[in-house]
Amino acid sequence: MIELTESAILHIGERSRRTLAALHELGVSVAVDDFGTGYSSLAYLKLPAIRAIKIDQSFVNGL
Repeated sequence: MIELTESAILHIGERSRRTLAALHELGVSVAVDDFGTGYSSLAYLKLPAIRAIKIDQSFVNGL
């Protein structure tokens, strides 16, 4: 599993999508780190390679 920050996912282009798809075919999955700190669309969570999200601690402190 590799980790990409939410801000990196925000700027993903078509070439990167294809690369992530190819990695997914090889069994590599992606975790989105710092989720909730940016302005990304939840639609990015539908990318096939994304298998986990790591919610930013600012959202879970005090739970």
